[in-house]
Amino acid sequence: MPRYTNPSDYLLKLATDTRLVSADLSIEELVRHADKSYAHYVKEETTSLSKLKASSLKSIKTVRGTHFAKQFKILLRRYGIGLIRVPLALFALFGMAIFSVFMISSIF
Repeated sequence: MPRYTNPSDYLLKLATDTRLVSADLSIEELVRHADKSYAHYVKEETTSLSKLKASSLKSIKTVRGTHFAKQFKILLRRYGIGLIRVPLALFALFGMAIFSVFMISSIF
């Protein structure tokens, strides 16, 4: 199995490979085959992770949650940059707004 391959994708590839199709093919056989092929990479990753010190992992800071205002600010900035990069999109938005005003005013 290639390195950095998702094991479930590899299992699906094994299931669809025409060379492996037989009457006695089962999920257990596929899992056993995938485990055998993937065991080397798992062992390699566990040895590299065991070499890491716990103190080096504590220096990694993670943000568990983001506030609504921060998400809104990031999305609004991204949307604004997109409008600046494509000026025709701004005119399309104005056109849709004007069309919506006339359509809604004609209904009511």
